[in-house]
Amino acid sequence: MGLLEVKCPYSAVKGPHALSPAEASKTIKSFPLQDINGTLQLSKNHHYYYQVQGQLHITCYQWADFVVWTPAEIATTKCTLKKKLHCRDLLICHEEADVIIIHQIAKAAESGIQRLNVVCEDTDVIVVLLHYYTDLQLTCRLTKEGLSSE
Repeated sequence: MGLLEVKCPYSAVKGPHALSPAEASKTIKSFPLQDINGTLQLSKNHHYYYQVQGQLHITCYQWADFVVWTPAEIATTKCTLKKKLHCRDLLICHEEADVIIIHQIAKAAESGIQRLNVVCEDTDVIVVLLHYYTDLQLTCRLTKEGLSSE
């Protein structure tokens, strides 16, 4: 079993014409996929690569399918776990932070804690956490608070 990461980059839509992932990889410098010998691969210089690697390390999966959807086409590439990552490689961006928060909350809930209070503005964290809550058959009380504006 592996992970699935799907991206729908706005940068691939140029006016009325949508680029395919292959076209976007050749014309958009910041595009996450790159063409290597005729095969699209997730660029190791893109922060999505490190997002996927962080998710693989946290979940202990060996691979992930990285899917890029544009209105013109869908491209899929397989990313495998890189055993050794340097801390500098895993600079935290929004997506990685969500994964780490969810993983830590799920671990705490599995440990037998009676109540968890999640303080965050990001509803993505709660939605995914609720999935794990049911999937892992957790029984602790789960509450969410927003951040105060003070």
